Amino acid sequence: MNPFIPKMRNSKLLRHFLDAVNVAAVAVMLAVLLIIAKETLIEWQSISIAIVAVFLTFKTKISTIWTIVIGANLGFLLLTIV
Repeated sequence: MNPFIPKMRNSKLLRHFLDAVNVAAVAVMLAVLLIIAKETLIEWQSISIAIVAVFLTFKTKISTIWTIVIGANLGFLLLTIV
């Protein structure tokens, strides 16, 4: 599909369709995020890991791989300490 996207963007009807698909995809991702957050963020350890991950993702230039590694290590430490 990638080679056809620029050509599809030139058509007014298809451009609106692609915009609608993008909006729908974001809406589905947000809905899933809320469901997952409600099910998993129930203890202070998981909430603190989520806060650290959000901070590292949006406020620093640390790679996503390092955010995952830091979160895994923080989870291990919080599990063994408490």
